[in-house]
Amino acid sequence: MTIGCKPFSVLGSTGSIGTQTLDIIAEFPEKFSLVALAAGSNIDVLAKQVMLGWGGGVVVGAW
Repeated sequence: MTIGCKPFSVLGSTGSIGTQTLDIIAEFPEKFSLVALAAGSNIDVLAKQVMLGWGGGVVVGAW
């Protein structure tokens, strides 16, 4: 994590708001750092996010 970056965990990373949040984090890597992703059931999209290098931690579950 870069010094001065705000760490973020994105709950619902595979949904509409979650994917838009990831887009913003990608646009400003000097300001934001993604530390974890969480998704309920869309494992395919979550796997793609992980393969792109998103998130240090990953949580899958139904809540």
